[in-house]
Amino acid sequence: MTADYKRGSKFALPDKATLLSFSAYLDGAGGATGSQSVRMVLYRDSGGLPAARIAQSNTVTVADGAANWYGNPDTFADGAANPFGAGTAGTGTLSVNVSYTVGY
Repeated sequence: MTADYKRGSKFALPDKATLLSFSAYLDGAGGATGSQSVRMVLYRDSGGLPAARIAQSNTVTVADGAANWYGNPDTFADGAANPFGAGTAGTGTLSVNVSYTVGY
């Protein structure tokens, strides 16, 4: 993962829901030494692309497939951009688990 860059993966829920938690598998075994601060963000969909920010996790630090994510440069220090903005698709796989409850 690159500093000051966000990646997004599209998913759809069959019902209205309330976010309960975020989790992701990040192994920290990249090609460089050191650590990387990360956070998870949920954006509203706008025509198949991420738009308005809905939720953002706390920051965690991680020590050191198929194109399934969308990303763009985004300075980490000022929080996740709102809205997401234009970007490009990338290669490699991100695994994320989102817990939710149906309804508001």
